[in-house]
Amino acid sequence: MFKLKLLSLGCLICSSGMVQADVVKDAQVQVDFRNFYMHRIPDTKPVPEFEHWSQSASLSIKSGYAEPIGPVAFGLDGTVMHAERIIKNDNELVRDGTMPNDPVTGKQEQDQTQLGLTLKAKIAKTEVRYGQLMPKLPVVHIDHSRNLPTTFKGLMLESNDIENTKITAGRITRIQARDRDDYKKLSLDVNKTGEFSDGLNVFGLDYKVNPNLDASYFYGGLEDIYNQHYVGLKHQHKFNNTTRLITDFRVFDTQDAGSSLQGEIDNQAYNFMSMLSYGPHKFGLGYQQMSGETAFPLLSGWTPAPFLTQWGSISFYKAKERSVQFRYDYDFAAMGIDGLYFMTRYIMADHIKHPTIDDVKESEFNIVVNYGIKEGLFKGLGFQYMLIKTDFENSGIKLDEHRFYTNYTYKF
Repeated sequence: MFKLKLLSLGCLICSSGMVQADVVKDAQVQVDFRNFYMHRIPDTKPVPEFEHWSQSASLSIKSGYAEPIGPVAFGLDGTVMHAERIIKNDNELVRDGTMPNDPVTGKQEQDQTQLGLTLKAKIAKTEVRYGQLMPKLPVVHIDHSRNLPTTFKGLMLESNDIENTKITAGRITRIQARDRDDYKKLSLDVNKTGEFSDGLNVFGLDYKVNPNLDASYFYGGLEDIYNQHYVGLKHQHKFNNTTRLITDFRVFDTQDAGSSLQGEIDNQAYNFMSMLSYGPHKFGLGYQQMSGETAFPLLSGWTPAPFLTQWGSISFYKAKERSVQFRYDYDFAAMGIDGLYFMTRYIMADHIKHPTIDDVKESEFNIVVNYGIKEGLFKGLGFQYMLIKTDFENSGIKLDEHRFYTNYTYKF
């Protein structure tokens, strides 16, 4: 299997050269290296402590478009992503969501490889992509918090032919989780019945109302499981050259649909986030309210929901949960250190619906430090440190997590 994957990598490289030389203009070839370390430290038992350290290398080949056949121009994109573990856990049966676990022994694998091909076609300002997809939409989103990302298979259309409007439509039929090297049918993160959906239908509109106001609507229909509607508004107000306020208002409404293969789903998520920028400083305030009888539904395969204001390690999407966020950012470019950025935030939540405990509470504290080299010999090299402290108050579980990322991108 690994020889086949290496052969595929060679074919992609060779075809990239031929396409670039003879058929397609404006091809882009990029390699990305990521070193990822994570150490999770609980202060309670039997929650396991574990470390993960791995290195990945990814090749991305994005073709331009060939000469049109009639009004349609075609292209082909390809990716090869491979990760290798550097250390082993004391408990090899741990499932940390980072690398695949052997289906028989349960032990974590030593390496992981993901391949992807995407055929694309373009008419005017409308592009259709078929094959591997990496959407970043309110109703379906990739996860890249580990070494290799969660990806999807399907068909997606994106059109910018109408002024100030972007139309998105598609159908996703398979998901490849960040800790797997194969594709599976879609279901929910907590698959209560063992049932799967035939596909997720997606439709969306992004509209620029005026230079300071953006509006969006998205629909995500997971066949025979749920229908989800999303409405978003983003407003920015510039007070002067150094001060501006950006506010996001977002609403999700999700109900079970069709055969209701996963039972009742009834969730409404209301949230807003305001960020006040003053020179190199940013001050943020966010609020999120979960209504309805069930939690916000998540797709299986480590799919995040970053369009929820309070998305984090805890995620704050439980039934009836209400949460508030305080955030502060600083850009060290103001002190002459270009590329260094700091963020900290605190999220606290209560009122969580629980069958036996009243008013369940939880909280999360984050510190994130980023440094990216923008010029010179080491341009494309970046570092990130992340501290995550979580407290599940009523269960008595507290976790500290440290993450270190080293990223390097080279564009040919």
